[in-house]
Amino acid sequence: MSSPKHAVLHQIVVNDAREFAVWPSARPLPSGWRPAGRTGTREELLTHLRSAFAPLVDLPARAQVRAPRAGLSGSPGGSRTTR
Repeated sequence: MSSPKHAVLHQIVVNDAREFAVWPSARPLPSGWRPAGRTGTREELLTHLRSAFAPLVDLPARAQVRAPRAGLSGSPGGSRTTR
């Protein structure tokens, strides 16, 4: 493991789809990516991204729990069936 004084600097980068990544600062950015404004060690940046996006990770699961389930009553008028 490298010591802090020899740690390679990285940066957080973002693309047009709002996807974030950690990229070595010394390497040229791939096409379509731009700096997001934060630099540090890879570990520092990963920790930052996890803390910044942790509340968003559970949103789909929470939305699914809150959303009413379709088809539980069988029909718009209730669970009554006609023959």
